Amino acid sequence: MREENNNSAEFAARWVSAQTPVSAYIRSAVRDVHHQEDVLQNVARVAFEQMHKYDLSRPFLPWVLGIARNLILQYYRTNKQDRLVFSDTTLYRIEQAYEDLPNNDSQRREALAGCIEKLQDKARECVRLRYGQGVQVQGIAEQLGKTPNAISLVLFRARESLKKCVENTIQRGASS
Repeated sequence: MREENNNSAEFAARWVSAQTPVSAYIRSAVRDVHHQEDVLQNVARVAFEQMHKYDLSRPFLPWVLGIARNLILQYYRTNKQDRLVFSDTTLYRIEQAYEDLPNNDSQRREALAGCIEKLQDKARECVRLRYGQGVQVQGIAEQLGKTPNAISLVLFRARESLKKCVENTIQRGASS
C-alpha cells in the first residue's frame, strides 16, 4: 500500500506541472470543449496507470504529451465527423512546440493573484463569481442586480485588464 501511495504522490507532483501544457496541446488539436475535457481526463488516467513504465530520469512532460498524442489520434479515429484532424506529423510538431515552452505557470498564477487584487471591487466580484465559483453570467447579473450584457462587459474589461497586468508583471520580473 505504501508503494501505491508513493506512486500516487509522484504522479500528482509531476502532473501538476504538466497539466497546463497538456491541456493546451489538447485544445489546439480538439475543437469540442467537452471532448477536450474527456481527452485530458483520459490522458491523466492512462498516465497514472502507466506510471510504472515511466523512466524517472527522463522529463515527464514529453512522456505525457506522447500519451496525449496517442489519445488524440484515437479520438480522431472514433470521431470522424470532426473536420479538424491533424496528421501524425503535425500533431508531433505541435507536441514538440509545447515541450519547448518555458514552464512559468507558477509565475503567471502569482502575477494573476496580484492583478486580481488590483481590480475594482465590482470587477473583482464578477471575476470571483464567474471563474472562482463557476456562476454563469445570467446568475451573476441576478445576484448583482445588473443586466447580463452589463456583466459580460465588466468581465470582458476585467479579462483585458488582467491580461495586460499579468504580462506587465511577468515582463518586469524578467527584466529584474
